[in-house]
Amino acid sequence: MAESGAASGTVAAILEAVIAILGRGDLGASAKLAAVFEATLAQRIDAIARGVAPRLGATVLGGPFVGMAFDRAIAEGCLLPKLLGCYEAEIAPVVAGVGARGYDVIVNVGCAEGYYAVGLARLAPSARIVASDRNPRARAKCGEIARRNGVGDRVTVRDALAVEDWAAFAGQRVFVLCDIEGAEDALLDPVAAPALCGFDLLVEVHPDAGLVPEAFAARFASSHDADWYHPAARDPEAFPQLAGLSPLDRALVLVERLTPTPWVHLRRRGISP
Repeated sequence: MAESGAASGTVAAILEAVIAILGRGDLGASAKLAAVFEATLAQRIDAIARGVAPRLGATVLGGPFVGMAFDRAIAEGCLLPKLLGCYEAEIAPVVAGVGARGYDVIVNVGCAEGYYAVGLARLAPSARIVASDRNPRARAKCGEIARRNGVGDRVTVRDALAVEDWAAFAGQRVFVLCDIEGAEDALLDPVAAPALCGFDLLVEVHPDAGLVPEAFAARFASSHDADWYHPAARDPEAFPQLAGLSPLDRALVLVERLTPTPWVHLRRRGISP
């Protein structure tokens, strides 16, 4: 959700998708109405966030990345949960413990503007960070935020990874954080990339992209233990920074996505959670 008056990249993408849906003759009125509702809701959340964000500043205020210099002109996703530090709070215990596990390399697939890539670089000062994203604007923003936080020398920003690229990390202690809207099905394939069997992974699995979460995790059953983390509602009363908003608006700006998606932490056998 961008700071400027224009719709954010996320909202613009939703609007483009809605326009395409409305033009389809194979969809009924209910599906088209649902698409319009989603676009309207996204625009409302975007408008509220743009009004509140300036008074929050440009530093993460809580969570595992508290104190991280950030940017209100984000590349993807929701803004206020990132600034407040409650973004994807379900996985915060896993994320907060990454720095203590002695990883050589942390790979953030689908890094967007660098919330996780830069945050993890700050938590794990001895690790090398590889941040990948298909979006050139996201890559540029990630590099900028890394430099602003003094970790630019350890954060390598690159285009999308391919399944054959995992072999380059074999033999190292690797943590992978992956959120790529369903493309994890092809990229995280331990048959095509056996090196993955030696890594720890934290993956957002997207049922809305046709994946069955349990089936995805099962591909690692012989090498990993799996812990699941599911989205939960946030308590707007826990964030005094939202004072002055209506109860409905306070709840809306904490919405991270309309379709809930679980995370799975895949831990190599013998590794503590």
